[in-house]
Amino acid sequence: MAHEKLVKEGREAINKGVRPAEVQDYFLKKGMDSKEAKEETTKLQASRIVEEAKKAEATKRLSPTAKNNSAAPGKKSSFGFWFIIVLLIAVIIYFFYRGYLSLDMFKNFNFNLK
Repeated sequence: MAHEKLVKEGREAINKGVRPAEVQDYFLKKGMDSKEAKEETTKLQASRIVEEAKKAEATKRLSPTAKNNSAAPGKKSSFGFWFIIVLLIAVIIYFFYRGYLSLDMFKNFNFNLK
C-alpha cells in the first residue's frame, strides 16, 4: 500500500470526528486515486463503527447492575393505579362521614332488573 501514512492520518481524523467526505477530499489532494480514496474512506468508516459497537457492548456487559435494578420490560408497576383507587374510596367515605353525601341518593335509582 503506497499511502499508508495518509490512511493512518485519515483514521486519526475520523476518530477525532472529522467527516468522511473531508477525509476523502484530503486523500484526493494528496494524490490518491478517487477509487482508492473512496475505498479507504469506506474502510475507515466501517472500522470506526465496529469500534463503537465493541465499546457499547463492553459498556453494556460491565453494567449488569443497572439492568437488574430496572423493572422488566414487559412488567409494569400498578402501584399508582391502586393508590388512586384507594384515595378515591377514602374521599367518598370521608364525604359520607361529613354528611356531604347520604344513602338517600340511591333511592332515585331503579334497580328493578328483569
